[in-house]
Amino acid sequence: MAAALGKRGQDYMESLNIDRIYDYMFHLISEYSKLLDFKPTAPSSSLEVCSESVLCFADEKQREFLSRSATTPSQTPPCNLQPA
Repeated sequence: MAAALGKRGQDYMESLNIDRIYDYMFHLISEYSKLLDFKPTAPSSSLEVCSESVLCFADEKQREFLSRSATTPSQTPPCNLQPA
């Protein structure tokens, strides 16, 4: 029985892809944000940073990693998890 349970867990982990993980993270952050009761404000001294400016300071290996790990918004809505 333990082996079968372990095998099912292994199969599930192999079926996960990064899009499903990001969808789940988005769901968690969205639900958590509903619990917050403050409005964050940026300090007057803050600067906006874009991905291109971060890549300017990265060496070749870092640039490659950052480019591979960049994501784009999903074309589909996030996963359909029940509210907490």
